[in-house]
Amino acid sequence: DPVRAAAGLRARLGGRGAAAVEDALKSLGDAIEQADMCGLEIPPAAFEGMEETVLGAGLDGGTLARCAATIPGLRTRRMAQAAVEGLRRAGPLPDPVEGTAGTARLPDPGEAAFLEVAAPGGFRALLREWAARDPAGCSEAVGWARGLLLLMGDPATGPILARWVRGNPDILLPGG
Repeated sequence: DPVRAAAGLRARLGGRGAAAVEDALKSLGDAIEQADMCGLEIPPAAFEGMEETVLGAGLDGGTLARCAATIPGLRTRRMAQAAVEGLRRAGPLPDPVEGTAGTARLPDPGEAAFLEVAAPGGFRALLREWAARDPAGCSEAVGWARGLLLLMGDPATGPILARWVRGNPDILLPGG
């Protein structure tokens, strides 16, 4: 039931940590998918005021992007800009240390596409900032940024990306 899932998400946004929010978003996404498959409409009132709730919850930028991509009505410029600013504030996330659970997350490809469409200038600037960094200690985040810029065909980072690709024979180029 998407209405109950939305209520559960609201409750979990009250400071129970990123893992609880991720679980609630997964439940909500599953409920929305099931409702769609059954041809059920989700009442718009179920998510009324959710943008303010999410923005006031102190979530990291990656989780804000996930919320915007999952919760109906939250694919807004305001959410995208808040997610990009959250990612910028955090800086390139440190590589996960084996055996520990990280709290912040990088947006997945669908969430990144949303950020590129809804906050293009800020998102590309963030990716360029991260792509230009030395990847020591944050190679996952730097590689994520470089990979997205490569897929986008970003001319401003051409020299950085060309050096990166030459130094990494494992990278598969489109059409190659």
